[in-house]
Amino acid sequence: MLAVIISKTEPYLNGATLIKEACASLQLNCDILYIEDVLSDEKMFFQKHKSGRLIYFLTNVDSVPKCANYFEYSPRNTLINRDFLISRKTKFSVQTRLRLAGVNVPDSLIVTDENLFGEILQRLRLPLYIKSQQQTSIVIRVETEKEFHDNILGRSAENFYFEESANLEKFYLEKIYYVDGYIESKNEEFVITDILRTELKNISNVLNLDVYSADIFVSINSDTYLYIDINPSPGLFQSSEARIHLAKYILSKLSTAYDQ
Repeated sequence: MLAVIISKTEPYLNGATLIKEACASLQLNCDILYIEDVLSDEKMFFQKHKSGRLIYFLTNVDSVPKCANYFEYSPRNTLINRDFLISRKTKFSVQTRLRLAGVNVPDSLIVTDENLFGEILQRLRLPLYIKSQQQTSIVIRVETEKEFHDNILGRSAENFYFEESANLEKFYLEKIYYVDGYIESKNEEFVITDILRTELKNISNVLNLDVYSADIFVSINSDTYLYIDINPSPGLFQSSEARIHLAKYILSKLSTAYDQ
């Protein structure tokens, strides 16, 4: 059985329902649980849900690592993307880790001292992005110094990082889904090259992610990819095939667990 964990604070019930429907098409049972209910009374929750299951977090709220640890109390539970969820890396640390592994990511900076904001403009240059450290949160593209200062005014600097922008005349944006080696773009006309497959597999290995989505800038003139966002808890909203492959992957994991 699969349990998809969502939050009452995020609009992902529809995505969880689509995953449940994909599972049902393969005769796989799937429950949708709210993380707030799990954490409200852990002991009572696990008394009611004693059977083992695969756990898929379709949420990026701050309490994910705590909830993931609770599920691990039972050896019968298996967490998809377990290592990443437990460690709970910030978006900046993920980009840094990928850069060190040779993955093509934009230059980025963390500057928490407002007196050093001028360094951002000198190093990254405009246009640039102001991004929240959390997934599925604030992403602001600024093109002038006034826009930059207007958008950081009153914000807590430690919650953000700053990232260079790709040249939009030379690159265009694509969203890619990765499910245990299966790769799908929401754009049906987009060509998945061997180079892209190799790089996405590398990202999976570096971050210990079996399932993720990636926002990438694709070069218009060459097979060059710039990876700007990796989401470890994708809803796979825009690909029914990716959801079916997720259901197949879950069946495979359950089969392996029962054979042990």
